[in-house]
Amino acid sequence: MYRKIENIPTPIEKFELPFEGQLAEDNRWVIRANLIPWSEFEDEYAQKFTIEMGAAET
Repeated sequence: MYRKIENIPTPIEKFELPFEGQLAEDNRWVIRANLIPWSEFEDEYAQKFTIEMGAAET
């Protein structure tokens, strides 16, 4: 089942790693992740679901 949850992305400085490290803002994956329009992808992804095909009932 898919259910869209409105949430604010975790800022890099608050992101917790299992080994108590921190992600650097100049990390190439952090930079790339910030370039991706995640909400646009989620909107398109959410359209794939209907009540018959896994969407949550409202």
